[in-house]
Amino acid sequence: MTLIDLEYYRPHIAGNARNQCQRFASELGSKIKRHDLLEWADGVLAPQEAADPVSDQFDPAMIASWSSLTFGPPRSGQ
Repeated sequence: MTLIDLEYYRPHIAGNARNQCQRFASELGSKIKRHDLLEWADGVLAPQEAADPVSDQFDPAMIASWSSLTFGPPRSGQ
């Protein structure tokens, strides 16, 4: 069984949607749901808002408290 990473290929498929609509327009005519397909493609290709990795996951007060943590006595020679 072969697994395909569709998340990887989604932008490639979306980027090729307009070309494929034009390519198969004469053959498929109104069977192509062009509006729906291009709306999906535009959504896939739209820039995504990047999450702030620190503020989304950690409270700044928690991060500040890390500086006061101790991890036991120092090892010999340190």
